[in-house]
Amino acid sequence: MVKNNGSSTKAEKCVRMEDKRSNAKLRLFLNDNPYSLIELSGQRHRPQLRQVVELILILAFVAAFVYSLPGRAQTFTGPAAFGLGGAGVAAVAGAEAPLMNPAALAHTMNYQFGAFHQQKGFEGLGSVRDYGGVFIDHNPDAVIPGALTYFNRTRLVGPVTLESTYIEISFGNFLYPELAFGISGKYFKQKVVGSDVDKTIWNGSLGLLYTPASNIGLALVSTNFVKDYNGEIYPDIAFGAHYVYEKVIRARLDVRLPQIDNADKKGQVMFGFESVLAETVFLRAGFRWDDLNKKNFATAGIGWDGPRLGFDYAFEKNVLTEGEIGHSVDLRLFF
Repeated sequence: MVKNNGSSTKAEKCVRMEDKRSNAKLRLFLNDNPYSLIELSGQRHRPQLRQVVELILILAFVAAFVYSLPGRAQTFTGPAAFGLGGAGVAAVAGAEAPLMNPAALAHTMNYQFGAFHQQKGFEGLGSVRDYGGVFIDHNPDAVIPGALTYFNRTRLVGPVTLESTYIEISFGNFLYPELAFGISGKYFKQKVVGSDVDKTIWNGSLGLLYTPASNIGLALVSTNFVKDYNGEIYPDIAFGAHYVYEKVIRARLDVRLPQIDNADKKGQVMFGFESVLAETVFLRAGFRWDDLNKKNFATAGIGWDGPRLGFDYAFEKNVLTEGEIGHSVDLRLFF
């Protein structure tokens, strides 16, 4: 019996030695294979091909950053950002993600749909009315998270009415566990109602979202980096930060540094705070300081998230004048 046990032990040793040889060959294959990205023995082996692709994407982003001319504010925002002073490029914003930063799509889940309506008045100088929707696809079988955005805008400027159509396709995913990259392409057409005057623009956006911790986000977004624009679509650069305290207080801060018609290099600062009540109700307040256009907006809003349905409302007012106010509302579905 002892001899048999000894023979059995030798056989087991042989198996273990063969396993070690196989594992060594597997490690050698994986280290030499440029298409693999896995962890072995607690060490990450980053493939050469993926590094090259990531470097190209980051360099493309930096090139667009340098090439673009920062200009006007975000074209469209949802009521969550609206109630937080307009800030949100570094936040995981759900259905508003593609409106703020395409990289945030990496942090979305499953399918989401949001319907938006927004209206602003400009102290007797006209008004703007937006309505549209966002559909996000990040189901487990999706190759890469994506979103489709549609907006229609009617702008009244004295006796002139401008109609605009805005369509955007966005994609975003992780380059590393803490760093997400996003890109979008957009179509924008504006026409003067009652005439043959119109203009079509093709443009795009690039975004980075860095989350060194679960409660911290930092972002850099280049919006409309292609030099094709008009009074509605302008290149823009935004830096953002997002901080969550104990899951009950969320703070956002965005900074924009316009350069078009901005010889003095004046900037725009947007910040806001969100309080979470019972994990489903959100109270929001913020402020937007626009030194370029000499406008300061106080903002406020409220939101609610149910199991499958969400709702948001926000209000803003220019504190330097009586007639410039805005309202924004949405209805969100999760499935």
